[in-house]
Formats: sequence, C-alpha cells, structure tokens
Amino acid sequence: MKMKPGKKMHTHAGHTDVLLTMIKNSCAEELDCQSVFEHMEEYADFILKRRDAPEMVQLIEQHLAICGDCAEEFSLLLKALKE
Repeated sequence: MKMKPGKKMHTHAGHTDVLLTMIKNSCAEELDCQSVFEHMEEYADFILKRRDAPEMVQLIEQHLAICGDCAEEFSLLLKALKE
C-alpha cells in the first residue's frame, strides 16, 4: 500500500514497542525460524548441561530474543526435557 505524501501512518503503541525491541536486538547475521527450529534440541542440550555455546547457539539465542513463537516453542521443549 502506497502512502500519499504528507499522510501520517497511525500505529498502535504496542506495535511500535515490539518493532523497536526487534530493531534493538537485531544483528548483521541472524537465523530464520526454520534454522532455529532445526537446532533447538541441540541448544536445549547446551542450556541444560551448562556447556559453552558455539557460534550457532549464540545465533539461536539472538533469534529467540526477538521471535516470540520460537521462544515459546523452546520454553516448551525445555520443560519437556526437564521432566
């Protein structure tokens, strides 16, 4: 949708906060949801065994910080593995 010059775009305050958080937490190299999902079990293993994290784990952490869906999935995975 093309905005006309001089027309203001209205945003919900909550949406603005989410976008600002995502921008703040973004970096030059990021993973998409599929990549995070493929490595989530490995990441959970690192978290539960308190091992040093390789670069892939750091990228997953960055993605989980900005993607609520993947963060929720990971939380459920950790819970299941702890039980």
